[in-house]
Amino acid sequence: PLYSFYKSSRVGKNQSKAKAFYRKAVELDIEELAEAGDQYAQACLGDMYHNGDGVDENEATAVEWCRKAAEQGYATAQCNLGYMYQYGLGVDRNYSSAVEWYRNAAEQGYATAQIRLGLMYQHGRGVDKNESTAAEW
Repeated sequence: PLYSFYKSSRVGKNQSKAKAFYRKAVELDIEELAEAGDQYAQACLGDMYHNGDGVDENEATAVEWCRKAAEQGYATAQCNLGYMYQYGLGVDRNYSSAVEWYRNAAEQGYATAQIRLGLMYQHGRGVDKNESTAAEW
């Protein structure tokens, strides 16, 4: 979406334009799409609530939306949910759950999840420490 484009460093970060597009997403009722089961809208809402972009920051609500998208198999949301479990954002910290969600996304080829899953094996968080498995991911 445009708000992510303007928030990224690829265009020299324009926070005012990014915030305007976040507000537009809210005006267009992204929540209605998310409620209807659109996994991309659900993941976007999760990200918006996590960062407080266009809505009040609320980690618990971020987890709810992220989980809905993740349970539909959306790899980005699965990785994000793993991150929330790893760092206790909106949920109790749970390395085993983080590993589970990272693995779901990693098995779909999602590179960020593959790296994070490898690091979980490297450090023995939520799994037995295993350098060779870490290197595989």
